[in-house]
Amino acid sequence: MDKFISVTWKIVFLIFWMPLYKVVSDFFTAPETGLFVTSGMNDAGLAFWTAVPWILPIIVAIWLIIDLRKPNEPKGGSGMNFPGG
Repeated sequence: MDKFISVTWKIVFLIFWMPLYKVVSDFFTAPETGLFVTSGMNDAGLAFWTAVPWILPIIVAIWLIIDLRKPNEPKGGSGMNFPGG
């Protein structure tokens, strides 16, 4: 159940982030009407602020792949190992 919840919230995050990213990106970096463009930001700054929002979804996608590749291990026992017992 823990794996299901972990995978589900990552998928939901990615589903909502991608359209939201498009709106935010257009607001700030659209070629003629973007907030950063109209304020006169240089090309290096525009490139940086266009790339930054992609970092979080890439990290979440990698984390999702790692979670999906982990085998399901059943939970059992107390987790305590007593020597000689």
